[in-house]
Amino acid sequence: MSNGEPTVVIMAGGKGIRMLPFTEHVPKPLLPVGNKPIIEVVIDKLINEGFKHFIITLGYKGDMIKAILGDGRDRGISISYTTEDKPLGTIGSLTLIEEIPQDPFLVINGDVLTDQNLREILNHHGRTQALVTVAITRYGEHSRFGHIQRDGEILNEIEEKPLVYYEIGAGIYVMAPEVIKIIPKDCFFDFPDLINKIEEHDRINCFEINGFWKDIGRPQDYEEVNSDMGLLKRLCCLPAGDMTTESPNDMGNISIPMAMPSLSYEEARACFDVVLSTWVNEGRKVKEFEDGICHYLSCDHAVAFFNGTVALHALLVALGIGSGDEVIVPSLTFVSTATAVLHAGATAVFADVDEKTFNLDPLDIEKRITDRTKAVIVVHYGGQAADIDALLKICNKHCLLLIEDAAEAIGAEYKGRKVGSGGGVAAMFSFTPTKNITTGEGGMVTTDDAHLANNLRLIKNHGSPEPYHHTILGYNYRMTEMQGAMGVEQLKKLPAILRQKRTIADYYQNKLGAVPGIVPPYVPDYSVHSYMIFTIKIAGEYPRSRDEVMQALCRKGIDSKIYFPPAHLQPFFRELYPHLSLPVCEKVSRSILSLPIYASLSPQDVDYIAAVLHELSQTKGPIS
Repeated sequence: MSNGEPTVVIMAGGKGIRMLPFTEHVPKPLLPVGNKPIIEVVIDKLINEGFKHFIITLGYKGDMIKAILGDGRDRGISISYTTEDKPLGTIGSLTLIEEIPQDPFLVINGDVLTDQNLREILNHHGRTQALVTVAITRYGEHSRFGHIQRDGEILNEIEEKPLVYYEIGAGIYVMAPEVIKIIPKDCFFDFPDLINKIEEHDRINCFEINGFWKDIGRPQDYEEVNSDMGLLKRLCCLPAGDMTTESPNDMGNISIPMAMPSLSYEEARACFDVVLSTWVNEGRKVKEFEDGICHYLSCDHAVAFFNGTVALHALLVALGIGSGDEVIVPSLTFVSTATAVLHAGATAVFADVDEKTFNLDPLDIEKRITDRTKAVIVVHYGGQAADIDALLKICNKHCLLLIEDAAEAIGAEYKGRKVGSGGGVAAMFSFTPTKNITTGEGGMVTTDDAHLANNLRLIKNHGSPEPYHHTILGYNYRMTEMQGAMGVEQLKKLPAILRQKRTIADYYQNKLGAVPGIVPPYVPDYSVHSYMIFTIKIAGEYPRSRDEVMQALCRKGIDSKIYFPPAHLQPFFRELYPHLSLPVCEKVSRSILSLPIYASLSPQDVDYIAAVLHELSQTKGPIS
């Protein structure tokens, strides 16, 4: 190649049969490791080691790889391609290279991950004057049987299923240019064939890899790599914002986000399959997601929408709530709980909350009921189940509908049953990226009322029970098939996500219990929290204000949020209700702060956050 720079040949033509079903529609080099395709992880490593010239051998679905990688000019490198019409093997595909490198060149399989500096292999090859240098590594596996040592009939020792090590080829080679000339063309030719072809075996050298090496040849290898956050960090392919934290005294550039969805190759493949099917509007995957929600919650009907706000609006319309009606809502909520009421043409009446649970205060609700009140919307704050029985008692007494805004509460439980499984007339769930499961955007209404479910399906589909026949005024609130496909995969993960987040919450409770003035979430006996968010209170004995703590956490690389500023104090609602005061809500909102919580948050992250909060509690001077 030009300028004496070594060439790298990346072998990316194999079909990856052992990786089915992952490779059914995507070539193995494009399967994601962390947030990058495998082949981009390989190329990025090589670029960091100074390589600039690449030849990629293509085969199965090679056009997709070429479309993703391009010619490399945007990265300051050059990429050219060869394409085999039939399998030629690792070595046979080298015969398709039109411009044979003039100097020894590196060959690497497109599914090999290693932290070995590959320049060292090239340098080693140059010192030995070999025709071929083969990178090798040690691989250990447990024997299926016990290993016996004996002296005749006398048993000396037995070792149960010992770990046995092998030396194996690492899928990395350096070759002299003349090697290509001895490879037969247009036939399958693999590395063992090359070894047999070279007569001068003393010109075939080995280089032992020191450090990490992984060949992604099997589904379990792929899953193992993607589940190892430390490894993903070393490979520089962590999902955005996810970093292992450093010690509390380290002031380095760390980042712990508030939330991170648990997304991986399952969701990517599900969406990819939908795109290839060409049926991308609401269809079978959305129906499968709806059925899955019904099964999970043990409810009769689930109706999907493209986000939670329109789902709540459609629910209010389906219940006949409109002009002249009043709906009681909490103020300590995201503003859409109230604005959905206005979109339906009704009036939102704000009520106060309980100081410990942050959920609607049943006693305050009764004060706000008038002859125009039609419904109460209860929000399960942050995944904390509200006291449904107390609220139902009031609603039944006054002939009101109880609607559950469970946007933040999938997986939460109230008195042994899951939130959204029959407490109120219906419940709304949201699936934005901060929620426990996500479809990007997305919403769902669950109910046991078949007539209500039918009305919801009409409303979200232009009021149309069949094509071009419209019986009521409706909207286009349908979920896309990609969202449905994501939802199906996310729902499979929900039990594990909930277990992990509850474990993290328990760990938070333990660590923060030692910090005076920090009050962790209160969880009453009737509730099982789902911890969409983890909200603490900064009590009076803490030496710093909530806003000071928030700023200090930010300086330490820790994200935090105020969930939520009171809705009734937002400028829009302030104009509508200039004199409204909700003392408990306003007091709580001045002291609450939500800390990071997500399934991949590590104990070390929590240790660091708790240490920062403890450090702040011990000092009163300026925050560094």
